[in-house]
Amino acid sequence: MAYSIRTKLFLDSIGLPTNQEYEKQIYVKNRSWNPPPVSLFLENKITEFKKELKKSQTTLLKSSTELT
Repeated sequence: MAYSIRTKLFLDSIGLPTNQEYEKQIYVKNRSWNPPPVSLFLENKITEFKKELKKSQTTLLKSSTELT
């Protein structure tokens, strides 16, 4: 998710036109390229979201194992 957000913001920043006909599935990721970090504010929000998501996942897994 963070990779996608950073890539989108990077492409927007260089002025790449948005193409509604873009088929994401037919393109191969260049695994040796990583998009540059976004603003500190957004990086913090991404980190917070990941932590909350992980916390929710852990809680859900814990509650589902308690039911069995």
